Amino acid sequence: HDRGGGFPMAVFPPPFFYGGEPHLNHISLDIETYSSVDLNKSSVYRYSEAPDFEILLLGYSVDDNPVQVVDLASGERIPEEILAALTDERVIKWAFNANFERVCLSRYLGMPNDEFLDPAQWRCTMIWSAYLGLPLSLMGVGAALALDKQKLSKGKELIRYFCQPCAATKANGGRTRNLPQDAPEKWTLFKAYNLRDVETEMGIQKRLCRYPVPEGVCAARSSSTGPTAPDAGLGAMCSCRTCPRTTWRSWLKPENVCGTAITIPFKDGTAPCRTCCPS
Repeated sequence: HDRGGGFPMAVFPPPFFYGGEPHLNHISLDIETYSSVDLNKSSVYRYSEAPDFEILLLGYSVDDNPVQVVDLASGERIPEEILAALTDERVIKWAFNANFERVCLSRYLGMPNDEFLDPAQWRCTMIWSAYLGLPLSLMGVGAALALDKQKLSKGKELIRYFCQPCAATKANGGRTRNLPQDAPEKWTLFKAYNLRDVETEMGIQKRLCRYPVPEGVCAARSSSTGPTAPDAGLGAMCSCRTCPRTTWRSWLKPENVCGTAITIPFKDGTAPCRTCCPS
């Protein structure tokens, strides 16, 4: 199993064994979050640094076992073994647009704003899909691959309700944020939505394992030259004009346009990925 810049080539390896004890091999993750910062108009860094940022739900599957959902907004806690796995170099973390989960979980763990979970331990199914010419949304990839478990279509409405501030009105008692107790039925649906996202991501992994990504694609590379741009990490889009991750466009510089030399590293020392810039 490649632990550097590539992706698994065919199937996941058997569990690791350390000191005679079995050790989990990989985790598939998806989170739902709240922040007063508009993610459509900012980077995940500013979004996750907002004072009111929090992770509402964490869906996860360990070694392809059934998905579990941790309802953090309702007081549940992430199991200690999952928290430990987030910083364990032996455990590969999978997500769709993995940079979002990686950065947000870095903030959740209380890491300083200029420090992040190691990108070399993360793999991104969005980048894998993009490399193969598939859509750049989880719903789009699931539909294109005709997965049995598709992303739920009601997600956008639920995200607007729970993950963004709301306007204070007489009808809602003047509140500026919707909490689980404000709409228990919607919250139950939101938890099901989070669980299904993980199942869809796992379906993508299994379907694409027959189409390995060449060594070096979206790999974390060290660089000590040039000014810094956002920490992107393994599986994050680079800052090219053609990059579908619109949150990076505010970091565009003339030398970062596709077809030219790209020398600006990200905040954690990684270089732009090769999805947009194969040179």
